Parts: sequence; structure tokens; C-alpha cells
Amino acid sequence: MLAIIAATIVLISVLAFIIPKFIAVWTIPMLAETISTGAMGADLADPLLRLLNVSIPFSLYTSFDYLGFWLYAVFGLLVAGALYGENMSAKITAVTVGVFGFVYHGLLAALLFGTIAPTDIESWFLSVSGLLLILTVAMIFSFRRVLVTPPLATNNDPQ
Repeated sequence: MLAIIAATIVLISVLAFIIPKFIAVWTIPMLAETISTGAMGADLADPLLRLLNVSIPFSLYTSFDYLGFWLYAVFGLLVAGALYGENMSAKITAVTVGVFGFVYHGLLAALLFGTIAPTDIESWFLSVSGLLLILTVAMIFSFRRVLVTPPLATNNDPQ
């Protein structure tokens, strides 16, 4: 059951990352064209374009990215214990994803309590996301080991 919840959270996080990319390809160019040509709806397009400003860490656009990272952190907290395995890459993966989950939630709490200023959101949160690179490299070794190791025979295998 925990695996289903964790997989669902990853699926939702991917969706949270895809939404702003779709906005960047679809909505922002249309808003910019509407404003520049003064077409009908230009008065509505201007505040919408400001709301989608990618250089502001609390804009709607970047909020979806941070939502995706937060969902990764929830996933990390859910699966860290189950990922802890026998080999070194599994241990590094489990510890890294667990640390990412705890630290990201700690940063979120610091942000909500006002310890982190809105202007510093990007530097704090994206620096912690560097742990995902360590996680990815460690998982490459785990996946490679599984792909190269032959499966174990079971009693149900035909002779």
C-alpha cells in the first residue's frame, strides 16, 4: 500500500513539473503577443503575465516547480526505509532521499514561520535539490546491478 501511495505522489509531482512547462509553451507566448499587439484581452493579459513571472520565486509558475520538489520530498520520506538495502548504492540512495525529505520539509517549515525570506527561497530550496543528483547517480548503480544480475531460480520454474 505504501508503494502505491509513493508511486502516486511521484506521478503527481511529475504533473506538477509539466504544468509550468506547458504554461511556458502555450500561455506565456499568447499573453505576450496579446499585450504587444494590444488585442482584445490585453488588459487581462498583463496581470496574468506578471503572475507567471519565472524570475519571482513566489509566482504561480515557480510555485508549481516547488510543489513538484515538495512531492519528491514526501516520496523520500515514504520510501527511505524501504530503499535501505544490502549494497552501498542502496544505502546511499535511501539515506540521500531521506535526508532530502527531512531537509526540504525543514526548509518549508522555516519558510512558513518566516525564517527564510521570500527573496531567498530559490537559493535555499534549490541548493537542497542538489541531493537529487546524488540520488540519481546512486540509483544508476542500483539499476545497473539489477539489470546485469541473472534472476534467481524458484521452485515454480520449469525444469
